[in-house]
Amino acid sequence: MIRTPLEFYDAVMKVLKPDEVSCWTCDLQCRVTPQTTALVGNCAFAHLITQFRSVIDGEMWYEIPWGYKPWWEENKKGCDKVERV
Repeated sequence: MIRTPLEFYDAVMKVLKPDEVSCWTCDLQCRVTPQTTALVGNCAFAHLITQFRSVIDGEMWYEIPWGYKPWWEENKKGCDKVERV
């Protein structure tokens, strides 16, 4: 069972080519394929995942909220500097 969007990112990167993965800020976008559909069916937050038709290639893609790991890794640096109250 895939429990978090960042775990979903790791699983997607094992089954798709780089040009089948994209992002919108911190949201992961990946092409709908039999492999990604199986991953969606095996995740605890499937109800949050949406589909859209890309205006770039006309294909169906999934959007996984908060799932683009490189964005979180890059922006974590700034979060470490925030004073906790």
